[in-house]
Amino acid sequence: MLFEYPLNEKIRSQLRVEYLVHQMRDAGAETSSACLGFFRAVFELLELLERGDLRQELIKDLEKQQIGLERWEGTPGVDQHALQQLKGELQQLITGLRAEPRLGQSLREDKFLAALRQRFAIPGGHCCFDLPQLHLWLHQPQGTRSQQMAEWLRQLSLLSRGIALNLQLIREKTNLAATIARCGFYQASAEDVQMVRIQLPQDLHCYPTVSGNRLRYTIRFHQLDDENQRALEQDVNFQVAAC
Repeated sequence: MLFEYPLNEKIRSQLRVEYLVHQMRDAGAETSSACLGFFRAVFELLELLERGDLRQELIKDLEKQQIGLERWEGTPGVDQHALQQLKGELQQLITGLRAEPRLGQSLREDKFLAALRQRFAIPGGHCCFDLPQLHLWLHQPQGTRSQQMAEWLRQLSLLSRGIALNLQLIREKTNLAATIARCGFYQASAEDVQMVRIQLPQDLHCYPTVSGNRLRYTIRFHQLDDENQRALEQDVNFQVAAC
């Protein structure tokens, strides 16, 4: 199992957006329950986008990635064609994000989604008597529903691709390396680290928690069936990457 923990608010927001976009893509239009899961993810994503200037932060991150790639130009053994393609994609994303004043605006202005969003905030608020238009939409042919859901996803493509590429480049900075948490405790430097990736064998039946600041981060391990959620006091073999 792979766990990822952000060490700053910016990466935390980007990971949440990535997670919600994956939920939207995985939802499908086969059943009503899947469609409802899609709408919940859309509305959670819109709420997340309204909390801060994620667009500007993402632009800054992509610009930093561009600068980082320039260091590899002319380096022996580096695929220069692939490098230039990646730089070009970064520039396209930066240009597109700069031209889009408010992320998710087209979804906010969608009258069908706006009506649903108000009711989804109410427990059980998507019953047929609350949202008869949703009840009708859910009885449209699956192909019609799939086409509409794909169009809503397409309106987030610039955001989702920008975040996916930035997180990909961050993850690829450092490979997972085997280590041991002595007595269930591990600590390391957090300098220039934005994300900690932890891989555990599933048969360990434990999960990590991470805390940290700009200087150091700490990992502790807990068992799922421990009602008091006490930290393990035994050695834990795992893999970690500080990205």
